[in-house]
Amino acid sequence: MRKFAHAVTVVAAVGGMLVTPGVASAVPPSCWTETNGSTWAAGFCPSGTYKVVVQYCRPNCHREEGYPAVNGNPSGISFSPGGSIAGVDVEYV
Repeated sequence: MRKFAHAVTVVAAVGGMLVTPGVASAVPPSCWTETNGSTWAAGFCPSGTYKVVVQYCRPNCHREEGYPAVNGNPSGISFSPGGSIAGVDVEYV
C-alpha cells in the first residue's frame, strides 16, 4: 500500500510541473493546456481547429497566439527565457 501511495504522490508532483498552478484559464470543455509557466505553452482539443492563446509578460503583459492545430494535435508557442506566462487558453478558430 505504501508503494501505491508513493506512486500516486510522484504522479501528482509530475502533473503539477506540466500545468502550473495559478495560471488563469478559460479552456473549452474537453480541451486542455500544458505550460511550464515561462517559456512554452500548448493547447489541445479532441476535434476541430483551435489555437493556444497566452498572456505573456515581459515586463508588460500582452496576448500571444499559437499556430492553429486540428483534431488533438498540439497548438504551441514558445518564448525566450526571462518572462512569464500569466494565462493560457484554447480558442476554436
